[in-house]
Amino acid sequence: MEALLRDIRFGLKLLLKEKTFSATVLLTLAVCVGANVAIFSVIHTVLLEPLPYAHPDRLRTMEERISTSLGSREAPLMLLLAFAGIALFLAVVGIYEALA
Repeated sequence: MEALLRDIRFGLKLLLKEKTFSATVLLTLAVCVGANVAIFSVIHTVLLEPLPYAHPDRLRTMEERISTSLGSREAPLMLLLAFAGIALFLAVVGIYEALA
């Protein structure tokens, strides 16, 4: 136990002697710990927690694809129609959620 305390005192003395090195080490540790916490939070929220819906097993994917065979004149119109369809779907979902 005495040797451990001697080693801790020696380490602290060296850290106080080399202030620039100590500040660099502490800053590096702080950034690494912060990055690990951020990554774990995202993974926990996205992958580990259940979905915040009443019946997540009833969720479906709505997908619309724009054909690549369309000419350049029709593509913006089709994209606009796709966004209008998604907006209409979200409005209907909002109505159903309000009724539930």
